[in-house]
Amino acid sequence: MSDLKIRFKRDDDSDYPEWRTVSIGDILERQAVPINVNGNELYREIGIRSHGKGLFHKDPVTGEELGNKSVFEIIPDCLVLNIVFAWERAVAKTTSNEIGMIASHRFPMYKPKEGVLNLDYIVRYLITDKGKRLLELASPGGAGRNRTLGQKEFANSKISLPCYEEQKKIANLLVELDRIIELCEQEVVNLGKQKSFAMQKIFSQETRFRKADGGEFPEWEDRPLSYYLSESKERNKKAECGRGDVLSVSKDFGVVNQIDFFGKSLAGEDLTNYHRVHKGDVVYTKSPLGKQPYGIIKASEMEGIVSVLYAVYHCNNKVLPEFVDQYFSRDITLNNYLKPLVNIGAKHTMNVNNAIAISGLVRFPSSIIEQRAIIDFLSDFDETIVAAKKELDLWQKMKTGLLQQMFV
Repeated sequence: MSDLKIRFKRDDDSDYPEWRTVSIGDILERQAVPINVNGNELYREIGIRSHGKGLFHKDPVTGEELGNKSVFEIIPDCLVLNIVFAWERAVAKTTSNEIGMIASHRFPMYKPKEGVLNLDYIVRYLITDKGKRLLELASPGGAGRNRTLGQKEFANSKISLPCYEEQKKIANLLVELDRIIELCEQEVVNLGKQKSFAMQKIFSQETRFRKADGGEFPEWEDRPLSYYLSESKERNKKAECGRGDVLSVSKDFGVVNQIDFFGKSLAGEDLTNYHRVHKGDVVYTKSPLGKQPYGIIKASEMEGIVSVLYAVYHCNNKVLPEFVDQYFSRDITLNNYLKPLVNIGAKHTMNVNNAIAISGLVRFPSSIIEQRAIIDFLSDFDETIVAAKKELDLWQKMKTGLLQQMFV
């Protein structure tokens, strides 16, 4: 019987044959060409990332550094697994890019039988939930390094296999989806780098905005952050609040920190000690020393409450909340600001308390109009990045949905 809920058809719209049950050992042939290591030569090993993230190339080492390790020649167009973490989907395929490289005995290679098994198909099958279960069953033992893939168990594992032509159609679709997802991921990364570069130029004042009439804005001023912010002492007045009232700052990699509703259950909790947050307030949360970043500063776009683990500050008329938001949105800026404050006031408590958190020096534009111009410019980046991330999320969900329909 087929494993597919979604079935492909031949070009003439006729059905492919039903899937057949086969052993892994009947469709894959082990490849092992040992290398005689020369102590004076350079060698480059491969590694494999877990969760189907592909292989990578390690830095070159001398044969002397390899010592007595058993190593083997990389053969292109093979399935390769990391036997220690195969159960975590540490599987990949070798290509012509790895010719001349080596792998230790922990990375067995298998050649698909020609006309029987498509390489892209089996690689993608093994990183599905169904493939993961197969690898788990072939990897007895405990967790981590005690759970090693048994190669005999792997070879004896059974799978349902479509005919070669249908495999190719399945693989081609998944390869194309992976290509699109990779392009989307790269776009998000590139946009983040472009924004970071623009921020570096702007906040170092290497790049300056001009007035509408072409004139220059006043010079930026060095002031303590407390010149612009004051701590709010407003407490929550209601003993009970709905789930949507509690706000939390979270990290959204590649875009900006976000404030959103936490959505936790609050039944029976006394919330009268929670801080009240209004739109435009700046929320600060502390992180233990030694972790990155040391804290998060984010202007709220919502009304709500936060726990006593957060500090809430009001902005005066000399600064726009969105400017504070953008200024501290880069970890490097935030860390450079908070590092000296940690040493001054919180080395024993391992964080920066609320009062000291706004005592450090910042250099802000004295003109609100210039602040607004910077906000608008950087917000355009954010909107583009968010749109790119939404597109990426759609493609990833599409792939997940297809895999769930294909391999059940």
